[in-house]
Amino acid sequence: MELNKSLFQISSELMQIWNELEETGGELTPEIEAALTLTNQQLQTKAGNYVSFIKKLESETEHLKETYLKKVQSEIKKRENLISHLKDALLVAVQEFGDIETDRLFKVCLRQSEAVNIYDIDKLPNDYKIFEPKADKRKIKDSIKAGEDVEGAEIIINNSINIR
Repeated sequence: MELNKSLFQISSELMQIWNELEETGGELTPEIEAALTLTNQQLQTKAGNYVSFIKKLESETEHLKETYLKKVQSEIKKRENLISHLKDALLVAVQEFGDIETDRLFKVCLRQSEAVNIYDIDKLPNDYKIFEPKADKRKIKDSIKAGEDVEGAEIIINNSINIR
């Protein structure tokens, strides 16, 4: 059995065999049966190899996420905390002593900005609130399946593989 064929090549061979079977009026000759059996075995082997490789990659990806992503996130958080601490220390120094010019061509000074603090959104008048429309996809799907026309929505079919 030849294992160096691509999945596409194996699929093409199967299509040729099925076309040949159709041309013979469905008569399954010993040659066609042997070719069909061999090609099906190649397809099963190749698909099995794909699934094994997919599972290996998924496992490695999860390991990388669990190991390195957590480490990187932890390191990022440490650095963000350090940056915040250093900026707070500089803020206190500038508040006490005024603008500071460094020996590295930097100047540290105060800057004021304004921000709105919402301490109770429920007390705000509706004119100051943003209401984002959100679709009830489950209800829309049920309505369309029941034969209703829902303008602005449709059911689309997505295909994906399921590996069990």
